[in-house]
Amino acid sequence: LRRIDAGYGLAMAVTVATGFIRATLIGRGVDHYVDNGMFWIKMALVVLIVFVSVISTAHFLRLPRRAPSSTVTVEPKSYCRIRTVIWIEAVLLALISLFATFAARGIDFK
Repeated sequence: LRRIDAGYGLAMAVTVATGFIRATLIGRGVDHYVDNGMFWIKMALVVLIVFVSVISTAHFLRLPRRAPSSTVTVEPKSYCRIRTVIWIEAVLLALISLFATFAARGIDFK
């Protein structure tokens, strides 16, 4: 699970980096996105996923790197909470992709 959490972090970093490059260098320019409501929803989701991911990352950092038997016992309550957080992160990533597509195609509330 620690590696999966690190994968989420890497995926988010790549998403933000490619979005920045697309908005500033390759895409339609910053002005196209700044005036689009879908872009701001996407940015809010990015911030939300960062805050949500802190829960699981903090949990994994508290776990020992390696237990003597290469297993770590996790309390059922913690397991359920972290599993829920990972599902929330997955849903938020899907929503970020959806709203990024809307913003890139110029779809807005107007």
